[in-house]
Amino acid sequence: MSHLPGHSRYEILKIWIPTHGVVNIYRNPRGEYHADNAFILEKSVNRHGVEKLRVLASQGGVIKITRDESVPQSGNKYTIEPSLSMDQSEVFVESGPRSPVQ
Repeated sequence: MSHLPGHSRYEILKIWIPTHGVVNIYRNPRGEYHADNAFILEKSVNRHGVEKLRVLASQGGVIKITRDESVPQSGNKYTIEPSLSMDQSEVFVESGPRSPVQ
C-alpha cells in the first residue's frame, strides 16, 4: 500500500515466542518504538539507515530486530533473531485537523 496524503503510517510487529506468548512492537512515523509485553533495551541506526533494536521479552529472552529502510514498502523491512514467527502490518492514521466532538 502506498502512502496516503494526509495520513501517518504506523508499523506493527507481532512476534510469537514459544512458552511466552506475543510481543508487540510499534513504530510511529517519527521512528520511535513502543513495546507491549517487553522492554526495549537499545536502539541504534547505522549510516545506511538500518535500525537495530535489542528487546527484552518478559520471560527473560533477548530478541534482536533489524529494520532496513531501503527495502521497498511492499517488502518485509524486518528481520528478527532468534528466528521466530512474526507478522508485520501497517496502519494509516489521518493526520489532518480534527473536528470538534459534539
